[in-house]
Amino acid sequence: MKVNVTDCWAGGNKRKWALEWEQDGRYMRECLYHEEGQGWDRATARVAKDIIADVTGYARSSIRFDVK
Repeated sequence: MKVNVTDCWAGGNKRKWALEWEQDGRYMRECLYHEEGQGWDRATARVAKDIIADVTGYARSSIRFDVK
């Protein structure tokens, strides 16, 4: 499963990673907040996989990220 990841402004000095994927013909979205200047790394991907696996029930090993 491919998850699109976009760095977005969340108001004030807050930022978030927007996680978007398609499931059963519908687009699903979750977000993960982070600090200004923090890049996408393995630790962030691990947390994102946990969130997506809990929401969808998919195996963590089937989740792939496309970071933009």
